[in-house]
Amino acid sequence: MRRSFFLFLSGISSLLALGDRYEISLFYKHLMDLYSINSIVSFSYIFSAFYLGYTMTQIPGGVLARKFGPSRVMGFSLILWSLFLILIFTTHFFIAAIFLSFLMGLSQGPIYPSMMQFLRDRYADKEYPIATSITTFFGDVSPAAIFAISLLSYEIWGGPYISAYLLASVGIVTGITLAWMHEKTNYTMPMGKIRDLVKYSEYWILGISFLSYDGFFYIFLSWYPVIEKIKDVNTANFYISYLPWVIMGVSAILFGRIMSKLNKDFILSSISYILILFFVATMMLFTSPYVFLISSSLILALLNPVLLGFWRLSSRISGSANSSVAGGWMNFWGNLGGLISPYLAALSIERFKLFGLMIVMFSFIILGLVTRIRLGEIENED
Repeated sequence: MRRSFFLFLSGISSLLALGDRYEISLFYKHLMDLYSINSIVSFSYIFSAFYLGYTMTQIPGGVLARKFGPSRVMGFSLILWSLFLILIFTTHFFIAAIFLSFLMGLSQGPIYPSMMQFLRDRYADKEYPIATSITTFFGDVSPAAIFAISLLSYEIWGGPYISAYLLASVGIVTGITLAWMHEKTNYTMPMGKIRDLVKYSEYWILGISFLSYDGFFYIFLSWYPVIEKIKDVNTANFYISYLPWVIMGVSAILFGRIMSKLNKDFILSSISYILILFFVATMMLFTSPYVFLISSSLILALLNPVLLGFWRLSSRISGSANSSVAGGWMNFWGNLGGLISPYLAALSIERFKLFGLMIVMFSFIILGLVTRIRLGEIENED
């Protein structure tokens, strides 16, 4: 029961940790007016500042999870994150918003490395894809959940930012609950494991590969509403425009069960990358909004076996006892992708429309496929 309860809290944390960027993206026009700016390239600095802070605390977050316990670190991170989220929707100054976004990233950084450590301590290698698929489900459906919460809160209270305050409130309650949980495991931090991150080539390849994955995914997470607008998806059907995120969440559970039985993470990841290339081209080249919805649904669903494979592979390379450190290293690189991809996406949309965005997406996916093939030679699969 205790294990299941923490898995649920991890899911809520995952929803909040990905939902904040989508909340900002959803209200980007209101925030641009609030900050008195008129360029989405300028607004992309909000995302880049977040990822800068988020990147900086990935490895320290993993170390802190090993030192003080993952639930305590997750709890305090969520509380601080919630406070900064409120402030970013309150300030009228663009420079202040950039700084607050940076602080929000700093505070959120330790959440996923801590989550990976707690789950790996309590779930065996065969169970791990199922456990991580549940937390991934919450993160995957966060855009659809954020959209529903935002729409409902706007209808009830009439304010565009009420949903951000609701999310922050949930974050504070969840954070307090996690911080109060007692850890039975005695955590220590062997410094040799930190040195291994820069010593062995597999960690570097893992990092570059996850940079490619996250760089691609964060284009969707940061600019999905903008791409929808270009494709006139809301005109076609406003209420099904967030269906791809629901499909992504459901497919996470499905792929988690498949991967726990097959144990063929490399093969599934490689096939997924190849199919994603095809569906990105289909999404961009066809004008129908329904083709966009179907293609984006399949792309987001196919990202799940890649992500779940990364979660398990990082713990296999490092050993389960040091999952938070390897996870922090992996997320550090992933968020380097998050630093550059929102800006590259905004620049390509502003200058070259969707064709330029397609080239950026292709670049991340091809790099991800090549590095994943190299990791497949390292990975020990049955």
